[in-house]
Amino acid sequence: MQIVINPSKKINLAFNLLILCLSLTCGYIVYKAGGTHKAYVHIIYIPIIMSGFCSGISYGILQGFLAGLIMGPYMPDSTTVVCDQGYESWIFRTFFFALIGGLSGIFSTVSRSYHSLRDQQYLYDAVTNLPNYRGLVQWMQKHNNTHYDYSGAIAIKIKQYVDINRAFGPKVSEELLIKISQQLKVICNNIGLVGRLENNQFIIILNKGVNIADIITKCRQSLSQEYTLDNINVFVELHYGFAASAGALDLNDLLRQVDNAVVRSIENKVVQACYDKNLDERSEENIFIIHALNNALSNHELKLFYQPKVDLQTRKIVGLEALIRWYHPTRGFIAPDVFILTLEKTLLINSFSKWVINESMTQLSAWHQLGIAVPLSINLSMVNFDDPSVINKLLEQIKTHQIPTNFVEVELTESALTSNITRVADILKNLQAQGLKIAIDDFGTGLSSLNYLFELPVDILKIDQVFINAMIDNSAAEAIVRSAIKLGQELNLTVIAEGIENEQQMLALAQIGCHVGQGYHLGRPMPVEEITECLRNRKI
Repeated sequence: MQIVINPSKKINLAFNLLILCLSLTCGYIVYKAGGTHKAYVHIIYIPIIMSGFCSGISYGILQGFLAGLIMGPYMPDSTTVVCDQGYESWIFRTFFFALIGGLSGIFSTVSRSYHSLRDQQYLYDAVTNLPNYRGLVQWMQKHNNTHYDYSGAIAIKIKQYVDINRAFGPKVSEELLIKISQQLKVICNNIGLVGRLENNQFIIILNKGVNIADIITKCRQSLSQEYTLDNINVFVELHYGFAASAGALDLNDLLRQVDNAVVRSIENKVVQACYDKNLDERSEENIFIIHALNNALSNHELKLFYQPKVDLQTRKIVGLEALIRWYHPTRGFIAPDVFILTLEKTLLINSFSKWVINESMTQLSAWHQLGIAVPLSINLSMVNFDDPSVINKLLEQIKTHQIPTNFVEVELTESALTSNITRVADILKNLQAQGLKIAIDDFGTGLSSLNYLFELPVDILKIDQVFINAMIDNSAAEAIVRSAIKLGQELNLTVIAEGIENEQQMLALAQIGCHVGQGYHLGRPMPVEEITECLRNRKI
């Protein structure tokens, strides 16, 4: 019968033979060097410490006794004078060797325990004892080496986690995490690995062949929406994001995909969402835009163009709107629709708005010095109202350039105002009190109760181009435009129709009482030199 020896046993056997050979070699060297009275005797510490450190306390002590036997009683104290060592010296040396072996074994055990604890803290979440990101990386590397494959991953995010933590403290929120993690371990037993990536998000990496939809269904059925934590009933809303894979993705890409998916499920107010490559590419594009815009401010890539506002009866210019244009050195012209919304999601919008204020007020002052007095409107973001320095910059520039405040208009979109009325009301009232005009842009798209028309200081309504473009062929759109114009007149507001693209629209608007229009048919946004020439005769 063939005997198969375990590889680990082979390694242990080889190591023990090595220690034995090393010990005998050390004994031979000591004997040849002249006996135990020479310093060469200390060479025997090498196999003792090696044995204790690598094999533990028992082996260290045993190796110490073996070393004691090798170094006495038959090892002479001196081979040159043929002098035997005393038993007291041999016994003490043997005891000391055993002590050294035991201490090296103790040190090895403590060191390994420390490293094991450190690895545990480094690779596992302290609350749930689930693998963290580093633990997942190690696990994936280990299994990839054995050609492990996976079918995809699921991210599970607790939407109310931050609120629960604020309301009840870390004890309750950690208890919630533990309960959910225990349930996930049961659900995913033998089908994949469960990890915790951040405070409110778990990750499941599924084995090859496991159906993702089935596991999400199982999670939704098993995980409760209400937990009793520290005698407190807590409602929990879980969102799922998933991504399928044939195992070709590395862990970082896989986690990025499911994270994007679960964020999309929360934003869209749905329970689950699948990874969308198009949205992922859009995120990459947003990152590029933010980075490039940061450089654009200092590299003079941004320019202000000015679109005229025209009296529909006389065709004369009665105002201008400052509009940003971006010419990237490699991508060329980048439309405002591409970067403005992205910019408003960052604090970079404040630096951007300050640049617009500085450029527009400087140009408005230059026109006034030429004898061209025309109102100019600039667009501000709701984010700007959280930074007092932006509004202060506007007032400072008006004062520095000695511009009459009634020639400056501040435009805000209706959709932004409907959710932030109380936050901006006092600021806008202060601006109006100083003589500035307040305009509501994209009027009709905010789906609000219009209560801001009497809560906020409004001077100008700009009817959104969606209604202007549709009013000729759509009676409902025409009715909305007509009502907006009548409402503006009754409230003593200036009404401006945006997006006029043809003569028919312009004539229809003039007929129903709209006095001011803006759009490509009346004048496209123009650079300073071109719009200045138009302003000289105040006509397009």
